Amino acid sequence: MNMKFDAHSLIWVVIGTIGQIVGYGMTQVSEASLQTAWLFFGFGTLLVIIGLAVYARKRGYHPALALLGLLGVIGYIILTLLTEKRVYSDTEQREQVAQHLLVRANTLRIGNKLTEAISLMEVVVRDYADTRYAEEARQRLDELHRVNR
Repeated sequence: MNMKFDAHSLIWVVIGTIGQIVGYGMTQVSEASLQTAWLFFGFGTLLVIIGLAVYARKRGYHPALALLGLLGVIGYIILTLLTEKRVYSDTEQREQVAQHLLVRANTLRIGNKLTEAISLMEVVVRDYADTRYAEEARQRLDELHRVNR
């Protein structure tokens, strides 16, 4: 999770919300500054929408979902309740596949299905040598070959 990105979207939303509050407050104080109040409120709303667009993109959604911000707090809540649709990089995907294969191989090894476990570990060592799981698979493979002799 990119904390800098979260802080970036939060800053936009907070500044925009302050602008909205100031604009609303100006309408309550005097009607002479109604145009200025609407300017503050409109600009604050724009900043909130920008912040929510940044947040939506971070979560893997289209920035147009930021228009939920027009619903006020309800829109904020809906946007935060959406599950993350993160897009993983090729490296992260390879790491996840290698980890999954290694976990599956260990499950097979525990179930005394050594031939299948060895095959999966060989795949990790051969095809996923660039991942952090390759060395662990190599070590466990060596152990299995020693035991299997």
